[in-house]
Amino acid sequence: MAINSDGEIHCKLTHIENGNVTVRRIRQMVVQMANGVVYTLTGDQLPDAISLYSGTPKKGNALEVLLRAQPPLSLSAFFAEFLNGTRARDLAFMFVGMFVTTGLSAVYDMLTRMLGS
Repeated sequence: MAINSDGEIHCKLTHIENGNVTVRRIRQMVVQMANGVVYTLTGDQLPDAISLYSGTPKKGNALEVLLRAQPPLSLSAFFAEFLNGTRARDLAFMFVGMFVTTGLSAVYDMLTRMLGS
């Protein structure tokens, strides 16, 4: 729940970057979920505090803050996402190409047997 002080509803944001600390008050926050949906949080929808950490990577490990991980997909949602748009087209072209090349190969074998060469 957000902080209510002097009639103002806000959230405390602490940003730490390479040892430098910045503290701000946020009255509105726009969040984009992993699936692309955008939400605007205001008033009591805001959390009490948010801490963000960033800096230069050490030993090849970058520092990340994940606000919300994408939930795992159900089996039907996985197939629906997999077969959308270009993937379904590419999969269909792959099967059509497989049948065409198999058919051409069979016709070639038949012609070589008929002609005896």
